[in-house]
Amino acid sequence: TGAASKIGIAGSGGAGGYCEKLYMAADLSATETVTVGSPGTGGASGGNAGTAGGNSTFKGMTAYGGALGSAGAHNLDARAKLGGDGGTATGGDINISGEAALVGYRDSGTVGYSGRGGRSVLGKPAAQVDAQAPGDSGTGYGQGARGAFTTYTADAGANGGSGITIITEYKSV
Repeated sequence: TGAASKIGIAGSGGAGGYCEKLYMAADLSATETVTVGSPGTGGASGGNAGTAGGNSTFKGMTAYGGALGSAGAHNLDARAKLGGDGGTATGGDINISGEAALVGYRDSGTVGYSGRGGRSVLGKPAAQVDAQAPGDSGTGYGQGARGAFTTYTADAGANGGSGITIITEYKSV
């Protein structure tokens, strides 16, 4: 536990990208390689950085994971930006970038806001809070986690939501 006179703000994570594509059956092999992006992980206690979200890939499409927020820092200047950028997407018929995380900042003393994790197409963000609170994990696929706004340095960061790959087979009639 850190000194109560210090405020720590850890950056929120950006959301992962989303892509979608329609393939003809003739374009697919009997087996295809699929990679599902791993969730970004929160940093260990004491202001350590976490990891960015992993990339999801399938047959020429890539939905890039969201960027991690900055590691926790103390006694920040007002409105210090710490949030991660959203991941992009390429190769799909539809490509949608994940939302960047909202900024966490300190007004003065112990007054401020945590950031909010970026929103993804398939995720619901952890809410931004205007009181001291630990980080909160992203709920939903590709969702960024909320960064902490706290007087403690021993809090570990929260994890983002994992990636997803959805493959639907259609048969012609």
